[in-house]
Amino acid sequence: MKRGPGLRKQVGLCEVLSLAAVLAFTGSSSARAEGGRSSLGARLRSTLSFDVSGGGATSLFGGVTDPGRGTLELALHARLPLLVRSGLHVDYLAGVVPVALAFGTRVSAAGVPDGTLRTETVFGAGVDGIGLVARFGSSGRWQPYVGVVGGVRLFERPVPDPRGIRFNFSADLGAGVAFRVGPANQVAVGVTLHHLSNGGVGSANPSFNGFDITVSVGRWRERGSRRGPS
Repeated sequence: MKRGPGLRKQVGLCEVLSLAAVLAFTGSSSARAEGGRSSLGARLRSTLSFDVSGGGATSLFGGVTDPGRGTLELALHARLPLLVRSGLHVDYLAGVVPVALAFGTRVSAAGVPDGTLRTETVFGAGVDGIGLVARFGSSGRWQPYVGVVGGVRLFERPVPDPRGIRFNFSADLGAGVAFRVGPANQVAVGVTLHHLSNGGVGSANPSFNGFDITVSVGRWRERGSRRGPS
C-alpha cells in the first residue's frame, strides 16, 4: 500500500514532535538533577562547623592528673536539624577529628630500666558519631546551648599512660553561647568536660578527664518553622 504525500507529511511531523519531546524531557531531567546536586551541596555547606577545643586535666572526676596533662582537638562537624520549636532548636551532630593531641602523656622510655616513664605529646585522630546540640531562646543575635558528643579516637601510643591502649572512646558534655555574625555565619564559645578512656576494652582502663574551652565557627542557621521531629 502506497502512502500519499499528505500521510507521509503527517508521519514525518509526528516523528519530529516525538524527538523534540524526548530531547525536552531529557534536558529537563538533567537540569533538575544538576539543580538537585547544587541544592544538596549548598545545604551540606550550610550545616558545617569548624571546632577547636583544648584544655587541661581536672581531678574532680578521677583519672590521671599529672602536671602538664591536656588535650587539643580540631574537628569538622555537620549539624542536621532534629527538632525546631519556638525557643528550642535541637541538632544531630557528627563529624571527623583529624587532629587529636594528648599533651603530657606518660610513655615508656626506650633503652632505660623498666618502670621509667617520660612525657610526650601523642598524636591521634578519630570520629564523632553521636551528638546532640540544643539551642534555646528565639533571639536572632545570640542563643545559649548545651551539647553532648560521643566518638572514638586512635592514638599513636597508649593513652593516657602505658596501662591503656591506643584505642579510646571520647565523651564531651558542654555548654556555651552561640552568636550570629553576619547574615548566616555563627560563632559559638563554650566550656566542655572532655573524657577519654578505653571503656574496658584493654586489660586496664585508665582515664583522662579535663575541662576544655571550645570555639566553633560555622554556617548553621534556623531551618524553617517545622514543629516536632522531622
